[in-house]
Amino acid sequence: MPKITAHGGPTNRFEPAPEPTGDTGIQEAVEPPHAPQVPKPAVNDTKAAWVAYAVSQGWPREDAEGTTKADLVESLKG
Repeated sequence: MPKITAHGGPTNRFEPAPEPTGDTGIQEAVEPPHAPQVPKPAVNDTKAAWVAYAVSQGWPREDAEGTTKADLVESLKG
């Protein structure tokens, strides 16, 4: 942070940056920002619910939509 003069403006003196501590202050996201957490649907839920769940698990939307509900349930049951 620059020093402030008696008149309130910054000084023209160069101040070295503090030594890095290794902590960037930025927390890593656990979930990708484009895929919100979706609870696993029940077997009798709609295909749309299973597609949303598949996408939240990393499936490309086109692949999930092109897969039958039965195959989605079987692939994602684990």
